[in-house]
This record gives sequence, C-alpha cells and structure tokens, in this order.
Amino acid sequence: MPGRRTRIVLTMSLPCLLLLLLLFPFSLTQPVFAQTEGISVSASMVSYSYAPTDKAHLAIALQIPHSRETSLSLDLLLYSALSTRSQLASFQEGKRRYPMLTQQLEAIGTKTEWSDKEYIVNLDEFGLESGVYPFEVAVSQQGEKLASCYNFLVIMRASAGKPLNLSPLWSIDFLPAENAEGGTFDTGLAGACSSSSREPGFLYALTKTLKQSGPGTSNLLLPRATYEGIETLAERAEDADAGEAEKGADEIMHSLNEMLSSGQLGLMGTTYSFALPDSLVATGMESDIAPQMRLVLEEPGNLSKESSGFALPLFSLTDSAVQRMYEAGVDFTVVGEEALQASSAGSSLLEGATLCQPVNFTGSNGGSIKAFPLDAAIYHYLEGTTETDPSRLIQRVIADLAMLQREKPALRCCTLAFPPGFMPSQEFMEGFYNTLKGCSWLRVAPLSQLNGELQAIPGITVPAPSYEEPQSGYALRLDEIRSQSVAFANAIQLEKHPLKTQLQKATLVAENYRFVTERDMEAGQAYLDSIESLIRGETSKIKIEQKRSFMLSSTEGNLNIAISSSLDYPITANLKMENSSLSFDDQEGITIRPRENSFSFSVNTHRKGSFIVDIVLETGGLIIDRTTTSVNTSIINTMAVILLACLAGLVAGIILIRRLSRGPYKGKHAKSRGG
Repeated sequence: MPGRRTRIVLTMSLPCLLLLLLLFPFSLTQPVFAQTEGISVSASMVSYSYAPTDKAHLAIALQIPHSRETSLSLDLLLYSALSTRSQLASFQEGKRRYPMLTQQLEAIGTKTEWSDKEYIVNLDEFGLESGVYPFEVAVSQQGEKLASCYNFLVIMRASAGKPLNLSPLWSIDFLPAENAEGGTFDTGLAGACSSSSREPGFLYALTKTLKQSGPGTSNLLLPRATYEGIETLAERAEDADAGEAEKGADEIMHSLNEMLSSGQLGLMGTTYSFALPDSLVATGMESDIAPQMRLVLEEPGNLSKESSGFALPLFSLTDSAVQRMYEAGVDFTVVGEEALQASSAGSSLLEGATLCQPVNFTGSNGGSIKAFPLDAAIYHYLEGTTETDPSRLIQRVIADLAMLQREKPALRCCTLAFPPGFMPSQEFMEGFYNTLKGCSWLRVAPLSQLNGELQAIPGITVPAPSYEEPQSGYALRLDEIRSQSVAFANAIQLEKHPLKTQLQKATLVAENYRFVTERDMEAGQAYLDSIESLIRGETSKIKIEQKRSFMLSSTEGNLNIAISSSLDYPITANLKMENSSLSFDDQEGITIRPRENSFSFSVNTHRKGSFIVDIVLETGGLIIDRTTTSVNTSIINTMAVILLACLAGLVAGIILIRRLSRGPYKGKHAKSRGG
C-alpha cells in the first residue's frame, strides 16, 4: 500500500574472518552519496538510539525506474564501531573503511514494484556492543554501485557509566525587523514568528516544542532588542489586518513569558543588540557598553527573570569582556574554541578527549569568569552542513553525543550550542527533544543548574585573549551617525519624550555585530541611512528666517534673528554667527520652542564696510540649519550724508549765482533817477 512500509525480518551473523577488519580497518575514500540518474536511496534507523538487545528498524526509501533490463541488488554494508569523534567526522566526509559485513537485503527483479520498506534487524544476533556503527545502504547492478546512502546505528546500554550532562543552547539572531524610522527593515523575524500550520516559523516552532518538552530542557540566548521586536509584532495581533506573523508572535510572547517566569527555560544574558563590546572600544564608543550589557530581559507586567550567565555573540571572549563580566557579577559564560586556542594553556586542554568541563578564564586586571566550552564538533557541523533531512541531522547529533558519553572522565558536560544561522524545521526540533527523553545515557539540564553542580577544572586558569579590532568603513560611519543621534537626543528637553528613547535604541541596534563586522554590509548601511533620515526629518522642521541684509547705524549694534519650529517639543541649541571681521555675542543654550522664536545678537565690527555672515543653528556639532546674510555698517550712512550735503550746497550755489546775475530787483512803484 502506498505510504506504508513493508517490514522484513533479517537474520544475520558475523563471519569470524571479518573480525580482523573490525580490529584493523583499512581506509577507503568514497563519495558521501553515490547516485545514478533516476535511481536514489535513503536509509535511516527508525529510532536514533537502541539497546544491544533491541530489534532495530531500518527504513529505506528507494526510487528506481519502472522499466529495467537487469535486476538490482539492495545491500547493507555495516562498518566497525567508531572509536573517536574524528573518525565519525571522517566518515561523514566520505572517508570509508572496508565494511565488516555486507548483506543483501533484497534482490529487485526487472518487474518488481518497489514501495518503502522497513527491515527489522535483531541486534542481539549481531553480537554488537555499545558504540556508534556507520552503515551504508547501496543499490548495485551486476556489481556496479548505482546509488548509496550512509547513516549511523547507535547502540547504547542504559547502565553504560554515568549519563552525559547535556545542555542545549539556542542563539536567537535576527536582523532588526524595523528601521530607525519604524518602517519595515527585514522580514526574517516576522517569518520566524509565523503560526502557519503548513510551515510554521522557526521561533514559533521552537517555543512550542520547548514548552511541550518539559522544564529545564534548554537555554536561550535572546537579545533584548529581538525580544522587543517580537513584542512589537505581538501588539498588532488584534488588528483587523493582523497576519500569521503577528498572531504567532503573540503566542510566542505568552509562551516565553510563561517559561521564563516558571524557570522552565534557562535564559542567558547578552548584549542588547548582539553587539561585540570590544568593537565599540575600538571605535571610541565605549560609553555604549553599559547600556548594551544588560543582564535582565524585561517582560510585560514588570516580570523579569534574571540570569546568572552571560554570553557574547558567536560565544567570543576577550580580556576586557572577562573584566566587565567579573565586575557585573556574572557567574558563568559560554565560549567557543577560539578563546581556548589563543593561549598555550587553553590549547593543551583541547588535546586528546573533548573538553567537556568548565574552565576558569582570567583577565589582565585580576577578574575571572567560569566558562562552559561549547561542543565545537557539533557546532561546526551544524554551521556548515547542507543536509536538510531532519532525521539525518538528528542521527548525526545523537551519534556525536554517544561518542562523547563514552569518553573519559565520567563526569562530563556537553554545551550543545546551536549556531545562530541554524534554524531547523519543527520536525527536527520535535524529533530531537523526543529522542532526548528516551536516552537514559543523557541527562538534560539548564546551564544555571550545571553551574552549581560542576566545578571548573582545578589548578588551571586560561588567560583571556586580546584582539586588535580593525575599524571597518561601517564603524567609521557609525561613529559619525551616532554622534548626530546623541547630539539631537540630548537636545530634546523633555526627558521622557519617545523620540529620545527611539534614537538611543536605534544607535544601540546599529552596533549589532553583523553590521559592525560587515557580515551584512548593505543592511548595515541601510540601517544607518534610516537613523540619518530620522534625524534630518526632525531638523528640517526648524528654519532660520531668511533676511538679505542687516544695517547698523555705526560699527556696533544688534541683530534680530527669527527662527521657526514646527516640532511638537522644545530643544536646546546654539545660535552662532561666523565672520572673522566681526565680533558676536553667540547665543549658547537657547531654547527653540514649537513656534516663532526671536533672538538678538550684539555685534561689533573692526572696520566699516559690508560683510557676509554665516548664521548657524547647531547642537552638539549637529547642524540644524544655516543661512547667509550681509551686515552693513555706518560707513554707508556717512557717505550718504556727505553726498546729500554736497548736493544741497551745489543747489544753493546755483540759486545764489542766478540771483546775482539778474541784478537788483526793481518794483513797479520805483522812481526813475531823472524824475
């Protein structure tokens, strides 16, 4: 029947001759997958871990052409148990050893129709002990391999030593959903919150799975900025146009707050926007480290769940970070292998068996911090894998954990940190956590609990590394935009005005490590553009009234400057005039109110004439508006008086000359001399 597997019971025995291959395997390199066009095979164990006395179920899905000229052979190749984790990685990369057993599962005739099947393997008849056994299922034709698929068979005894302490840690790493102006910036977070029944988002599936998996099963590294982004989406859940992202975010918020408040989920602190503190020091923005390094995730209703652990993005650790964590009272952190490889003391701990115990890191100023090393093998595998089949991913992780449990010493702890970019399907998460419940050789606990139970390796301290952080082009522009943002935020006189908080948070978000390290260079520049646009949008509402010129009656006087503001809040600014030939009484710390504003300058000129003057309105170095005018002194008025006086004298002279030229005046009653 379609969709139903046929079960076939296999009876197998191990030839004694092949025992030599178990003890002395030969290396043989083969491709990880060998597939011929039209033929493919996929094989996996139905359960990810078995006891030696169990019956294992091998599920096989096979695609073959309907018409075939010759028969096909479906074979199982079982390899000897792996002895080290490096052998497991080598097998994963395609480096094969000769199989210790080859068994034909089925001969497929030319007219045989194929449906997915399960083969039941009685492990007790194999005589296999606890261990991780690679196997391969191959389709061949007349001895030529046409297609193959590898996987792992994990056999573990319930009483095989002390269980391995396991603490899964999820890093929630998204670009900001909104830009500084409140517009849509990146849709990744919204997609991760989707409650779609067909394909739920990563965050929605994760919180749902964690809630169902029981208390104390995982840790979360969740930047507060991302938490606030989820909260913003959730606030729109009741809107008429709310979609699956908004409704899913609302469910996520309820689940997160419930799990955090009850202690079901272990929360680790991190920087506000996933910023690297050392990168802020390198760019002169050290004052932002304090608001970035918040240890509490604030929840609605003033509920909060404090974490005694703190981790930086990418699980980095530096000398200055150790000191800051020490001063902040942080109990523990999680580090990657890079922090250990930076010193001889740390490198020596990485030799031999996997480092699965906490380590003390020390800083140059005397501070120290207890650090849980993440499992680098699983971390790097998940970081670089292209595998999409959830069952194969789970099987590989379980195989790695089984190898780790068998290493010494017995009291061990695996910090299973998932890479930030690893966002598997709900099928993976549900299958993974269900498998953990059934593995008696694993003990799942949050890091806060293991921190109290496990001591750091005694007698060993590892010096924290110091790095010279190079300044990227983004960091240089960030410094400039940040200065503008701080200047305008400080200019706003209302302490609790929302724009003040908006600018402060936007600057912190712009310090995200993915922006500063230019991993997302275009996105980072676009976010800085939005901050600059937000500031310019506000400053454009303040204008200095244009005036062509000012006239002074002498070499000194007053200039009246009018400034209009359409803002709905007052700001503090400085009004300045610039001309080397004039002396001004600048207006420092003036208040620009939401209306017409008038300010008077006292001006002194060193000489008479006409001067071009720049009028600048600024705050903290941020230019709000500027204009140009001319100032004319009394020399213009004096010349005008002289010219008028000369003109008046000229007119009077002309009149006098004309009178004199006419002679004395004779009236009509005047007598003649003779009469």
